[in-house]
Amino acid sequence: MNTKLLNILVIVCLLIVSCSIVFADQNDHLVSSTTSATGGGDSTTKTPVNTTQSSSSSASSSSDTPISKQQIDEYKIIFMILLIMSGAIVIVYIVVSVHIPFLPESVSIVTYGVLLGLAFRFTSSDLVTHVVTFDPENFFLFILPTIIFETGFSLPKTDFFGNIAGILLLAVLGTVITFLVVGGGMYLVGLAGWSYVLSAKDSFAFGAIISSTDPVCTLAIFQALNVDPTLYMLVLGESILNDAASIMLYRSVMTFSTDLIWYDIYSFFFIACGSVILGVFMALLLSLMLKWINFGKFPALENIFMIIFSYMSYVLSNALGISGVLAVFFCGITFNQYGAYSLSPYTKLTSRQLLRTAAFIGETAVFIYMGMSLSFHNFTFSVGLFFWSIFFTLLSRALSVFPICFALNKIIKNKISMPIQIAMWFAGLRGAFAFSLSLDYESPASKYIRTNTLLIVMFTIYIFGIGTYPLLKLLGIKTSSTDQSLDNISKPLNKTSKSKDRTQLYQSVDDKYFKKWFRKKVPPLATEAIEIFEKLVLQSSNDQELVSVPQGDREEYEDYNDDIRNDILPLINDDEI
Repeated sequence: MNTKLLNILVIVCLLIVSCSIVFADQNDHLVSSTTSATGGGDSTTKTPVNTTQSSSSSASSSSDTPISKQQIDEYKIIFMILLIMSGAIVIVYIVVSVHIPFLPESVSIVTYGVLLGLAFRFTSSDLVTHVVTFDPENFFLFILPTIIFETGFSLPKTDFFGNIAGILLLAVLGTVITFLVVGGGMYLVGLAGWSYVLSAKDSFAFGAIISSTDPVCTLAIFQALNVDPTLYMLVLGESILNDAASIMLYRSVMTFSTDLIWYDIYSFFFIACGSVILGVFMALLLSLMLKWINFGKFPALENIFMIIFSYMSYVLSNALGISGVLAVFFCGITFNQYGAYSLSPYTKLTSRQLLRTAAFIGETAVFIYMGMSLSFHNFTFSVGLFFWSIFFTLLSRALSVFPICFALNKIIKNKISMPIQIAMWFAGLRGAFAFSLSLDYESPASKYIRTNTLLIVMFTIYIFGIGTYPLLKLLGIKTSSTDQSLDNISKPLNKTSKSKDRTQLYQSVDDKYFKKWFRKKVPPLATEAIEIFEKLVLQSSNDQELVSVPQGDREEYEDYNDDIRNDILPLINDDEI
């Protein structure tokens, strides 16, 4: 293993060096082209492409026109992005192979981005600036919906809704507390002359930006350590709903008026409810279409259909002025409850991995760009502003976690112990979401806010991300002997009789109506057969049916059994079994 890891490290170094060489070479071409076009002058001046001259020449002799320089530059940018992503995958493999519990994958990828940024810093190519620039529009438009939908789709629904009271309090009330403490605190210390003076709007905009927690690093460690299910689910649920709450607070600050304060409060709840309803509606509509249209013979069409409708829920909700994050999240949850059961066996096996792969690519790209942005960021730094930002961020996290957990312990059976509360407080990392919101904010003090947000993101990722493992050991938090991945958490927080009654009532209505309306009728054992298909293969020969059904239903389910045999068996090899 040491030899393999050494070889991989060499490959990563070669990738980084290749990036620098390619861009340095590209810079030489830019210099020569600029010099020839201008007849001399400053080689670093960016020369725009003469589109008029290109058009006229192409019109006179289009067949003799080679590929344009602009197209060549675009290909080089794409090549560099793919090369950078390849290096990130190698880095992740190294971290996973070495099994360093206190080094999350996201921390290693951010560090990789920082090193790339430092390497690119020595080049003066315009293409370097284009590659390393983090575009918040691309993040919100393409990366974020993919990550959120995959999270909702793979979420253990029973555990999530069993802990919904604690999750909502932490995600909504906790976010509001952070928003008020950070925003009000930064405004007051500025008035007192202890820090750079931010206006009320700037202070509370910063509070809304920094209230978005991103505990991806901590969750990765929690999975590796098989931590207490209560801790895992509370942190996971908070992180999912927290982003939507912070966006709504941010929008409220941008459109705030003292005459419309009650309207802002009303809008907050209207946006939340409207987003959930829209997301559920789009998922149910998708479920009905998959039920009525037999895509079973065309798995690719099923996957495309699912992706299109999930993305439509995000785009439509944003077009209507509500939260796309909440909409696509509940679209994923609802689709997993109903529409997923109408998918063909092959698609059921591949869709989850397809979504996880897309989410992984998005998360990796974001962490790389965050690291490179640290190297290329034009810092407008204030020591006092940074110090007080860290102070109020930690204070607000404490004021939200400990009082809410204290209140929850009064009404739930499974108490949240003090060590778990401390771990929850420590899990309040800031990440790509806060960084993207800061890039979107424009004001005279926006440079200070962006620098401060980036530094807080890096501070929390490195200090809290790396320090979580030692903290858990110090607190003596027990770990489970079973796998506590997202699919194996089965200990809900709320186990009161009322929650049981509500769960049983919903289950009864769901089984009697919704499942019949929105799920395709399949063999009673079909779902179980797909989930444990490895065992069925071991016990079945090619002449046996993988799903047993009553004689009267045999004709109705004949095609389905054929699909299971034809689609599942080719996916299995001896190594996987």
